[in-house]
Amino acid sequence: MRLDHRSTFLGEPIATNPFAFYYLVFGALLFFYLLTRMVVASRFGRVLRASRENAVRVETLGFNVGAVRLTAYVIAGMIAGIAGFLLANHILFVSPAYMSWQRSGELIVMVVLGGMGTLHGAVIGSLAFLLIEEFLSTITEHWKVLFGPFLVLVVLFARGGLLGMIGGRRG
Repeated sequence: MRLDHRSTFLGEPIATNPFAFYYLVFGALLFFYLLTRMVVASRFGRVLRASRENAVRVETLGFNVGAVRLTAYVIAGMIAGIAGFLLANHILFVSPAYMSWQRSGELIVMVVLGGMGTLHGAVIGSLAFLLIEEFLSTITEHWKVLFGPFLVLVVLFARGGLLGMIGGRRG
């Protein structure tokens, strides 16, 4: 579905200038990065990490693991919803193709490429994925044939993704 114009906030368009929209999206990235860092460092984040490791132990300590996981799911859904809102305003088009399994696969590849289990890894992985895609697509339209072996090498030899390779972290 094609959008006729960008969304408005208090009657004013969100950003008519592409540079202003870029800074709006960059500000949203920084805001949500800092928000998720605070969530991970909080008591809630420690309980969430502990419930991933051993949910029964966390339950015996008196925490409701289901409620903690539901809250984390709602936070993630909120962030994804705002990202979708910004994407729709960027391209002025909404398509069911954005809900395909290939798009989900690309997002997982970005996280694996950057380094799973870290906030930095997701940002570095998405940046690396987009830069590699842009570079390889200038060489051939079948850039994924070249990207696949590179990804396999990163998974095999850089266990922490690119972030682990840069920081010298193994395992």
